[in-house]
Amino acid sequence: MTFDMYPSVSVARPGSPTPLAVLATAAAGTALAFGLLQVSYVWTALFLVGLTVIAGSFVAKDAKLYWLLIFLVAIPINITKMFFFTPDDIDRLMRSHRLFVNEIVVPFLHLSDLPLLVLLAFWLGEIVRERKRVHVPRGLLLAVAFVLWCLLTSLTARAPDLALAWLFYEAKYVGLVLWFANAALSRKAVTMVFAALLICLLAQGVLVITSYKFQLGSNFYGDLFGARETRQSKSFARHAGEGYVYETGSELRGSGTIGVGNETAKYLVPLIPLAMAGALLAPGMVYRALGLLAFGAGFAGLYFTFSRGGLLSAMVGLGLVPLLMAARGLISRKALVALVTAGLVMLAASVPVFYYYFTTRPGFYDLRLKHMRYGLQILAKNPIVGVGANNFNVSLSKYDYGGVFAAMPIHNHYLRLAIETGLVGLVLYLSFFAWIAVLAYRSMWSNDALLTAMAIGLCSGIVGSTVHWFDDLFYGPAVSTQWWTLCGLVLVIHQHATRSPASPSEQ
Repeated sequence: MTFDMYPSVSVARPGSPTPLAVLATAAAGTALAFGLLQVSYVWTALFLVGLTVIAGSFVAKDAKLYWLLIFLVAIPINITKMFFFTPDDIDRLMRSHRLFVNEIVVPFLHLSDLPLLVLLAFWLGEIVRERKRVHVPRGLLLAVAFVLWCLLTSLTARAPDLALAWLFYEAKYVGLVLWFANAALSRKAVTMVFAALLICLLAQGVLVITSYKFQLGSNFYGDLFGARETRQSKSFARHAGEGYVYETGSELRGSGTIGVGNETAKYLVPLIPLAMAGALLAPGMVYRALGLLAFGAGFAGLYFTFSRGGLLSAMVGLGLVPLLMAARGLISRKALVALVTAGLVMLAASVPVFYYYFTTRPGFYDLRLKHMRYGLQILAKNPIVGVGANNFNVSLSKYDYGGVFAAMPIHNHYLRLAIETGLVGLVLYLSFFAWIAVLAYRSMWSNDALLTAMAIGLCSGIVGSTVHWFDDLFYGPAVSTQWWTLCGLVLVIHQHATRSPASPSEQ
């Protein structure tokens, strides 16, 4: 389908502040900084960084692009703030609902929400001031229908408040994609977004490697900011695979700022094929070099998360990159055969390494199979409507099914969604992402080299992540924000690709 094109929007910047205003602001900031120093040097540094970020928006030539880049950088920095609740309140809510593993109990304010609110404010200003109409892509209606369906099924859920807390995030994600559909980002902005994603991948990869090398643990970055977990979270058996390489708990897994190893892997998987496509296809040596560095650091970081499902999913996504390149006509069939042969030889040579890797926690294979078997039994009891969004664990006792779900929720995103939202909800959910993948595939026929590289990378990353869905749960807000952001970016790329399609002979 085609999208309405919007002209680039230039955001008006305020005039130069008066010297008195500058002095007053500096004095207030200095006083506040001294006050914060009495509390924490880290929070003082964060405050000063925040002031710098805000000041940067006044000198940026494109304020919207500036805040978009800040948003992308903030997504993996998993800093949250609760309003009206404390960790002890969360603990009491979990006990009242008989929740024995972590769930989305109440909405949090995430660091990435702050620049997102600025972007939404810019957009609202354009709608009101310039009377811009809101463009709603038809495919996005599938996601809207999914949210409405979940809202309807929450009426019969055992804990409607848990369903509404989860739906708050889903509605935010739909709004995020809608923003991208109406952002009218310039071609230069797309280039900057591409570079920002690669830099984020590079940074997280380096952090994971550092975390594993020095055995810092999954809470190291959170502890820097005085993060506090609920008692339920503290009692969770971290030696059971969440934080350790082996079931005996003898070695810590690598992690980034987004959370534990598995959460970090979910962030890395869709970006690694994008980096590979950039290294092979991006115009200019600078972007190719950045793609190569990001790919190397990201893949190494993924390895040290010891997420077996993540590594397998990334390999699927990476294998799809040359196939799409061949379909686009960027490499010959002979070159494709040579690449596939080389890949198979490397895979065969790496069998001992992968055998060690995939057998680090053998007990979890049996647990995953039990999750599948018992999950299908639960689904069969209520296949159409489900038990209600975010109500899986509240609908069970920890003693049901031999206590299989007492240590962790079901680790299969498809099955979890089907159990909670019914098959109707699952079909709506998957239909939206299938539409996004099709748009990414169509966009790779652009005659713009960068758009083609991004389309191939995003399509491969999306497919790889959907494979990862078979092995884990994707309810984490930070990971979900990144996932829906990439979907929104596909819409932007498709808008530009329709302006510069490939010739009929190339298609």
